Amino acid sequence: MACVLRVAGRDFDVDAYLGRGVLAPSAVYRRGEARFPTLPRARKSLQSGFSIVVSKKEFSDFPGQVRDALSFLGRHRRAVRALRRRNGVESATLDFGVERRPDATVQAQVFPEELVRTAGELGLALELSFYPAPDHADR
Repeated sequence: MACVLRVAGRDFDVDAYLGRGVLAPSAVYRRGEARFPTLPRARKSLQSGFSIVVSKKEFSDFPGQVRDALSFLGRHRRAVRALRRRNGVESATLDFGVERRPDATVQAQVFPEELVRTAGELGLALELSFYPAPDHADR
């Protein structure tokens, strides 16, 4: 997924929160369980939390992800604010998956002022996660 909202905390009762049905997660993890159970020797999670898909835009469409994130935050402002203040929640991050350009010496993405302001008002951190560009050699 290109942009996700990740929420976590050591003492966050993720099941109690999700039982309220306010926001629908795409992934859930619990403290003490293997974070990636399919991996051999997977480490146990030190926190409980979940992720929500905010944008399904391609890694190459950062502006589209930003538009989707602003739309998501506009629709769910109250729920996100309440979630961020919920007992046990230690972090809430909007993580944007961005295509890493292999030929770029320097690569930068600018978060628009509106997104920075809105995220700040809601107590959200902003993160960029860079992913390898697809191999275009066979096209």
